[in-house]
Amino acid sequence: MLSGKLATKLTARYIEIDMLPLSFIEFSEMVKTPDKRERFFQYLNMGAFPHAAHFVDNSLAHSQYLDGIYNTVLVKDIMKREGLTDITLLKSIASFLSSNVGSPVSAKKIADTLTSNGRPTGSATVDTYLEALTDAYLFYKVNRYDIKSKMHLKTECKYYICDTGLRNMILNITNRDIGHQIENIVYLEFLCRGYRVNIGKSGRGSEVDFVAVRNKKTEYYQVSATVLDETTLARELAPLSQIKDNYPKYLITLDDFNGDYDGIQQLNLIDWLAK
Repeated sequence: MLSGKLATKLTARYIEIDMLPLSFIEFSEMVKTPDKRERFFQYLNMGAFPHAAHFVDNSLAHSQYLDGIYNTVLVKDIMKREGLTDITLLKSIASFLSSNVGSPVSAKKIADTLTSNGRPTGSATVDTYLEALTDAYLFYKVNRYDIKSKMHLKTECKYYICDTGLRNMILNITNRDIGHQIENIVYLEFLCRGYRVNIGKSGRGSEVDFVAVRNKKTEYYQVSATVLDETTLARELAPLSQIKDNYPKYLITLDDFNGDYDGIQQLNLIDWLAK
């Protein structure tokens, strides 16, 4: 558990300031693992709160560090500051969001899931707790955007967690659901680079992972762990292909391959993070 002094420092760093972890470049400067791919998976699994890099060879200390941030600093701070009363509900919603990173989510969907699991909860109550979690920068809410009509949509949004290591701790998993984990990392990297980000609707039933805007310039991104299978490649390219404007379009994967598909550039995620 964190000492009072350390907890105060973490509160200042992670609550009062946007809770953005280290970028991969910053993490790499602190970790001496020579192989870039191995270093990336350390970054993915451990997360990138500043002190996490010191625990590469000490999994117990790393677990205690994340547990301290989550329970001592974040959850209790949220409960106290927002005047919430049900810490079990807060943790249940945080667990649901962690499990569904990168998937469309609504307060009603969460409420229905909790109710079906024997915990009757209304959408309005879930909304209150969702707002508290995003106000504390534990999660980021990303709205959907219709690319053709250039309008923001009020339908289901997505949530991304502030740190993938924290997600692994909450769910007690590692090396699973890698597609959504790397999507989360890409989203955080956009924030570090100063982009405004939405989820894109590019056609009927078709979705672009990210519409990223910086300096009034728009870029479109799809994220996938691998597209070596032709069916997967076609599925990932389809939403980008439906966009008729001339803004840059990218497909980011972990494949050791860079290519071009009628103007859609495929990039390696680790190389992109290291730029």
